[in-house]
Amino acid sequence: MARLRNLDLMLFLAALSVVGGLAGCHGGGEGAVVPAAAEPPPVSASQIVLRGDLNGNGLPDVADAIGILRIVVGLDPANDLADCDGDGNTGIADAIALLRCVVGLDDWPVGSVSGTIGPDGGTIAAKDGSVRLEVPAATLWWDTTFTILASPECPADERLVPGTCYEFFPDETRFYTPARLTISYGGAVLPPGATEADLAIHKVIGDAWYMVADSVVDPDANTVTAPIGSLSTYAVAAAARGPINVSEYMPLNVGAEWTYRHYDGYYSTRRATSTVMIGGAEVTVIEDFYGASTTPTGEKWRWASGPDGWQIYGKTHYDGSGENYSPPLTVPNGLGDGSRGVQTTGGVTFTWEIELVGEYSAQFPDTIRVRFRYEGQTESFVLGRGIGVVYEGGHTLQSWSL
Repeated sequence: MARLRNLDLMLFLAALSVVGGLAGCHGGGEGAVVPAAAEPPPVSASQIVLRGDLNGNGLPDVADAIGILRIVVGLDPANDLADCDGDGNTGIADAIALLRCVVGLDDWPVGSVSGTIGPDGGTIAAKDGSVRLEVPAATLWWDTTFTILASPECPADERLVPGTCYEFFPDETRFYTPARLTISYGGAVLPPGATEADLAIHKVIGDAWYMVADSVVDPDANTVTAPIGSLSTYAVAAAARGPINVSEYMPLNVGAEWTYRHYDGYYSTRRATSTVMIGGAEVTVIEDFYGASTTPTGEKWRWASGPDGWQIYGKTHYDGSGENYSPPLTVPNGLGDGSRGVQTTGGVTFTWEIELVGEYSAQFPDTIRVRFRYEGQTESFVLGRGIGVVYEGGHTLQSWSL
């Protein structure tokens, strides 16, 4: 017991010596005053878990540094909160990072950044370039203070890149015009089997990670950038790559038609009637015909299928009203079973999930299910390879002609 007390004293003295050194460099040598603690973040500490805050008081102090050092020398068990630099390990550098906040050299919480953005738009970014949020003009109605916190507690996933998980506040803030989020993965070890080309921004929804559409990797800067429609928890992760090319399940030749039997016994036919150019892309128009009528009902879909996957540009309803998605809602090719994605377009945030169904029936031996969720609604499609939509919310395919 005496040995442990002596070791604690040594750790305490070591922490104090680091504090003294840091304060001397920062404050001007002899007589420099070490602040008692940094100011707490503008977000309530009860809402978040803070890296380095081992004693749970919401502020950095020498006791936290000693706690980290006790883990380093093996006196205490590992604690995710001790990993201040987010590299997946606990070391002396974590104690130093914590103490830099104690003496005011760095902002508290560790890895945090705050700033106010108003209707004119603006950017907040970490000093070290690890994370940046750009909000376009005319997106916010009033000045809003944003806080970005390096998060030590993210839903576990083997595809995550260590040290890239961040929480954004005020959470659930929505952007009609998507903001741009950039996260650096520089120096991190990529997940097994992943390359930089596989990386994408991912968002936590519930307890699962969803890939953010239109993520762009800059291998020179070691960053990933993506448009986001709301604030939540984000990280860099490897996309769940696999053999599913959704475009192979959605042929869209003009003249192709599908006849469905509705749950009430009636029939309707969907026909690819024409193509239009939207934003330089050739998009197929699919119209709905009820029963034996040769006159369209007025309900149309605008879909494209090609190297980028299945792209949905919007829909025209019976009454002439419409939805226009720019950029198009995209389910990309080259994904695996269970892949998830999220995208904001046209002011609406969609999530999608891909499930490898296998044999939907003896008639359709190779099928996948794609679910879309948005604004409390769910749409589910079963797609047959080389056939198209074989089931859609109560409508079952009876015949098709490609």
